[in-house]
Parts: sequence; structure tokens; C-alpha cells
Amino acid sequence: MKKILFILLVILTNNAFAQKQVALTFDDGPDSSYTEKLLDILKAENVKATFFVIGDKVKKYPDIIKRMNDEGHLIGNHSKSHIHFTEYTDTSMVLKDVTWVDSVIYDIIGKKTHYFRPPFGALRSEQKTFLKEHGYDLALWTLSPRDWNVFKVTASDIIDTVKTYIHNNAVILMHSKDASGNIKDYPYRNNTIEALPKVIKFLRDNGYKMVTLDKVKHEKGIGGDRKAFDIGVENKDDIIFYGGFEEGFNNIFWSERWGINWTSRADENEVVNSDFLGNKALRVNYPKGGLGPSGTGLQFPIVFRDIPGIKQDYYQEAYLRYYVKFEEGFDFRKGGKLPGLMGGGDSWTRSGGNQPNGRNGWTLRFMWVENGKIVVYAYVPKSENGKWGGEVWGQGIDCHFNATPGKWHCIEQYVNVGTPGKDDGKLRVWIDGVERVNIDDMRFWDEENNKGRIGGVYFSTFHGGNTDDWRPHNDSFAQFDGFFVAKKRIGTAK
Repeated sequence: MKKILFILLVILTNNAFAQKQVALTFDDGPDSSYTEKLLDILKAENVKATFFVIGDKVKKYPDIIKRMNDEGHLIGNHSKSHIHFTEYTDTSMVLKDVTWVDSVIYDIIGKKTHYFRPPFGALRSEQKTFLKEHGYDLALWTLSPRDWNVFKVTASDIIDTVKTYIHNNAVILMHSKDASGNIKDYPYRNNTIEALPKVIKFLRDNGYKMVTLDKVKHEKGIGGDRKAFDIGVENKDDIIFYGGFEEGFNNIFWSERWGINWTSRADENEVVNSDFLGNKALRVNYPKGGLGPSGTGLQFPIVFRDIPGIKQDYYQEAYLRYYVKFEEGFDFRKGGKLPGLMGGGDSWTRSGGNQPNGRNGWTLRFMWVENGKIVVYAYVPKSENGKWGGEVWGQGIDCHFNATPGKWHCIEQYVNVGTPGKDDGKLRVWIDGVERVNIDDMRFWDEENNKGRIGGVYFSTFHGGNTDDWRPHNDSFAQFDGFFVAKKRIGTAK
């Protein structure tokens, strides 16, 4: 009997810990009326939320801040006046801004804020480090209904976005906007107020408990929207990064979540509806006659150290997987580049004749050549065995596979950088689940430093070559989706 009771207790305890939860967060308040309407709804529904407040508005509406605190909501710091923090040239200016807001809040409720959400979600790497060193937890989000767009986003749009992309431990970003102004100028200015009761009902009906941000379990790795996950992969604990395009592309939210330092030709590309993972894919444009990274395709580095939530910046070994579909009519010409793993630091510069020297990183992009033949395009230090590296314009390693236009292909790449100064690094490649390359005597570094370790993914795709016979004869397109980096092989989607 005691044994049965013990088992029941374990089951009940596990169920309790298995409670799904989300954090509702509201930016940009307080204001003269909108914030109080949100507070009225939350009070009526007995829901606790998190408010990221603007210092200048806190100074103007102290009673609303006091009410937030008295009713059990968590208050976070959202800067003094919502300036884009990348405009600050001195990190001391960053700290001055944030601590001023803290002092104003403390004078009202006697509490210091610990969470800081940067305006637009944007901070430079050194600003993130500086704020963390001064005791601030950076608080971004995992789901955005884009309610700030009061010209296009309706209450129904907000509700539909939450229903589509909700997940356990989600941090939902909404806004406490100023409700003044002519309603004709802001047709959906009340969208969040109208949507909130229905959002709360939907979350409750689907087993979610609404908690303040400090009670949400932060995940080990953050990336694109969870719709990029395959069935059976979501609960794996060795995921370093994942990314799909359901949350969009070429915006601040995307660049922050993906750890993007720069992009080339982002404006020329778009997210499109797809019948693949999550029903969205990135469509890349290779215009007729285009050549090189400035005239065709798309480039950006995914840098692990710049992705919020990543617990480790550099890796001895890692596995990359993504999907690519060359659309019907794609003109392969002589060849072009495709994404692949890279070393740490600015390893994306190890290309275009800029050789690795054993101390400055490496890249292992893929490449298509004539008729869609796929190769690994290796920029690695010269191996003592003479097999790998040392070629000025990179080295093509045959994958014994030709891509078929109109079909999604799964590209998988595993790298172990081995020992500095030794030819014991490993490279494995699978395409559509079949092993195509298995190398165990490649050199990645001659001295131990973080540039020699794995530091990210180089998303690099364009026609080139540097002569006219590489230029496509017609507009061509390829789609990309389902990016994963993990510690072990995941395999193709089920």
C-alpha cells in the first residue's frame, strides 16, 4: 500500500512540474489610459504579467507603477526614452541610462529591477556583456504578435499568432501603447486590449499557466521560431541553435535571435509560403547576370556567441543540418556557394582567396558546380599529409551527388576540429540521409584559440566565381529552411 501511495505521489508531483507555462510581457508603458485598461483585464482574470517600462513615462505616471507592483506584476527596465542602444558609442552611457530608470522605479516601489529589455531588442555584443557584468538579465522574447503595428495588425491577428506559435515557456511580447490620437490615424490602436481576454482564455483552455518572467524556464539555445522543429526533436537537450523563418526575416527580432553581425543583399530576398517545415521558407534571389556576393544570392554569419541564451560560444565538435530547394529552372552555370559551418571570430573572412593560416579560423561552406553537383568548399589550413587545405581559392571535396531542381534536399555536416597542429580533424557529410563524405585526417588549427573551434554557421549563397561565365542566364531562386546546429547528428525530418 505504501509503495502504491509513493508511486501516486511521484505521478502527481511529475504532473505538477509538467505544468505548461508562459509569460505575458508588455513593453513601452505606462501611459495615461492604455496601461490601466490592461491592468484591469489582468486583475479581473487573476493573471500576473511583466511590464517593461520607459523611465520618462515612469516619472510621469508613478501611481500606475505603484499599482503594477501592488497587484503582483513584475516590473522590468526598458530604458529611459526608448533610444536605439546601438547609437550609444560609450558603454558608460548604456549603464547611465539603465541605472537612471532603476533609480526612478526604486523611489516609487522600493525595488530594483533585474531584467532589462533593450528597445527594439538590439544591443551590441560588448553592451550585452557590460550589462550582464553589472547584474542585469537581458530579457528578450520568443513569440511576437507584432501588436505594435496599429495600422495593419488586428486583435484577430494577435490571437491567431499566439494560437499558431505558442509553446511551453514562451515569452510573449505585447505592448502597452499610448491610446491618445485620432482613431482614424491608428485604426487598430486598441488591438491588444481587445485581444488580451481571448488570449488568456486560449492559454487557459490549452493548459498554460501565466507567470511572471522570472518564473519561466529559459532554454539552453535560442533561435528561430519553434515551427522549425521536427517531430521528436523538440525535447532533445543537445540542440545548440535552431532556426526557421516563421517569425520573418531581415528584422531586428530575427537578427538578434540568430546572432547576425551583418547581412549582404537581405533586402532582395523574402520569406514565402511553403509546404515544408512550418509552412514558411526563405526564398533567395539570384538575378540574371548577377555575380558575387554583392550582385546575387544572400550572405550573413550566424555567430553563436551573439545568440541570447547560448551557454557556450565555441565547440570542439558540432553538427549542422538544413534544407535547400533549387526551384525549377535554376541556372547552376559554373557554380555557387551554399551555407556551412565555420570557425570562431571573423572566420567568414576565410574565403575569396583569404587563406586560413592555422590561427585565424576556417570555413566549410558547401558549393554547387555544373549541373547541380554538390561539393564541400573547404578553406582550412594546409594539412601536413598534403591532402587538405592550402589552395588559394579553396578546395572542392566531391559529395558524389547532384541536386534536382524542384526537390527539397537535406544537407548534413559534422565537424570535429581535432587537435591543434595535427591532421586528426573530422568531416562527415550526408545528403538526403546518405553518407557522402567521411574524412578523419583534416587539419583545422595549428595553435589552440577560439578561432580554430567551431563558432557558427556561414550562410553564404551566390553565383561566383569571378568571371562572366559564372553569371546565370536567367533569374533563379532557391529556398532554405530548417536550420539546426547540435552536438550530435539529428538526421532528416520525419
